[in-house]
Amino acid sequence: MRNENPAFRRFAPGDEDESVLETELMSKTSRLKQITIQLGDEIKNSNRFIDDLDNKFSKSQNILTATIGRVVNHSSTVNQAAIRFNIPYSTLYDRTHEMYKKPACGSCSTPWVPKDFDELLVDVIIKLSDWGHGINFPVISEFVCLF
Repeated sequence: MRNENPAFRRFAPGDEDESVLETELMSKTSRLKQITIQLGDEIKNSNRFIDDLDNKFSKSQNILTATIGRVVNHSSTVNQAAIRFNIPYSTLYDRTHEMYKKPACGSCSTPWVPKDFDELLVDVIIKLSDWGHGINFPVISEFVCLF
């Protein structure tokens, strides 16, 4: 009686239906395995590509650092280094001035204080604030520490 209902027969598979379902499941499993292998290969290729990019960036950074060192040590000028190593002049100029916290353009209003004068500047600010020149030392010291 149970097998007479066609709707029930569709949901209650017999031996023939089980083998069809088993075959479908095996094909889906093998396809999933292939996709997983392809994903693994793609991840390996991506990792190789990223490692290669990282190596290239490291080499470029080392070249730029060495070039900046030569310019700072005055063994070559910014212009010579820019031409020799094919690095934009503005990049070298900004990086060399950044090391000493000099403003990139000479006419800008950014204050530049050499490292040797940091303590002297702090002493002058303390004395001016003690003498009542309207200078608030904590605010100024925070400003100076930002440099």
